Amino acid sequence: PAYPDSLPSVWFYTEGIKQQTITGDTLRARKLFAEAIRRDSNYAPAYFELVSNGMYASPEEAVELAGRAYRLDTANKWYHQFYGQTLVFAGEYDRAVPVYRSLIDRFPKEPDFYRILAALYEQTRQPAEAVALLDSAEMRFGRIPVLSAMKRRLLVATNQIDKAVVEARAMVEAAPYEAQCHVVLGDLYAIAKKDSLA
Repeated sequence: PAYPDSLPSVWFYTEGIKQQTITGDTLRARKLFAEAIRRDSNYAPAYFELVSNGMYASPEEAVELAGRAYRLDTANKWYHQFYGQTLVFAGEYDRAVPVYRSLIDRFPKEPDFYRILAALYEQTRQPAEAVALLDSAEMRFGRIPVLSAMKRRLLVATNQIDKAVVEARAMVEAAPYEAQCHVVLGDLYAIAKKDSLA
């Protein structure tokens, strides 16, 4: 069988990059990337450049382009991550959840993936999964302020005030001279109707 020669695609892709970065001509760059894809429909970098530089007509087209780049090169961390980001941007939260789950499986040392997946669980009305995920992140990384704050907020939202208080106490013990930690604990005591402790 005849296979497409990838060299013309590389040339059109490179010319597209030059048009985008040197002259700032996105219209010309889009045509060059499209030509690279026309010559080799499996040329993942051209799909990625189209979506990462905003050369798409709609969020749906962005998802399609990012998904195509990812499926053509599943080992590429940037394509994988960008596909998840594009799904979030398009409001496709249910479809983004498994993408971020697989990102955590492949790159378990990235705290930001835990944060985004927890937010997606919250958006898709799965707060228990979000809390469990944040517990897992805490076991792996220790206390990270952003993740701890998310976890406390989710515990309050799911009416697990006592657990939120325990979390806030641990935060105060870890940073006793941080006034904000004491304010958070005081607020939680107030929510728990423990006014004297508040």
